[in-house]
Amino acid sequence: MKQRHDSLDNQKRPSLANPRVLTAAALLTAVSFVLAYLAKSIFGPGVIRVTFECLPVFFGSMVFGPAIGVGIAVAADLLSCLQASMTPNLIVTAGAAVLGGLSGILFRYLPSRVKPKTRILLSVALSHLVGSMLIKSAGLYLYFGWAILWRIPVYLGIAAAETLLLQYLMTSDALMHQIGKVMQK
Repeated sequence: MKQRHDSLDNQKRPSLANPRVLTAAALLTAVSFVLAYLAKSIFGPGVIRVTFECLPVFFGSMVFGPAIGVGIAVAADLLSCLQASMTPNLIVTAGAAVLGGLSGILFRYLPSRVKPKTRILLSVALSHLVGSMLIKSAGLYLYFGWAILWRIPVYLGIAAAETLLLQYLMTSDALMHQIGKVMQK
């Protein structure tokens, strides 16, 4: 299997000054928002939701960097609150920001001797552990109490599925070729 995403480490860091990167970040934000909306529509607004709303955040953070990952995560969370007519829970938003930033940091700065699939696995697992299971759960505890404990097994399954999907996406020659075009000035 080709490891196309290793070439991302050698490219210039993208910035939001590049209109293509800004557009891609906006699209990933929209995808995250729509995935969250669909999960709320299917499972309701409670603690337990099977959703892949973090997948675009992880992808954006790994491809475009941790700062852009934070932006995608925070924007999607705030849009979700706006759509639900809820005041943002700053602890949950902070959890989303940590999830977006930590995944990009881990993916980019783990030693190069760590295999790419392992880098993706560690990035997703540790980001979900800290961002979703600890920080977001602490924010949701204020609303739902101990019912948040059900999030742990749910997010273990979601993290496993997102890891597999990201490994597939990051090794797609066609997708990574298009990402390379986005990052060109």
